Amino acid sequence: STTRPALDELLSVVLPGDTVCVWRLDRLGRNLPHLIELVTDLKSRGVGFASVTEQIDTTAAGGNTLLLSAEG
Repeated sequence: STTRPALDELLSVVLPGDTVCVWRLDRLGRNLPHLIELVTDLKSRGVGFASVTEQIDTTAAGGNTLLLSAEG
């Protein structure tokens, strides 16, 4: 199933300054392009992103660099 009502609801209520935190990256995106799209959208809305297992935090100094390198 490609419908994800809980994710849709989350994306509709997050506000600038919030941070979306997941246990693992695969809990947010179905594949790498989808994950990059979601994190890019969050960033454009002023929302941070963190993944506990992969120790990624876009609100920290090096967090955006890691995600940008995945895009290119």
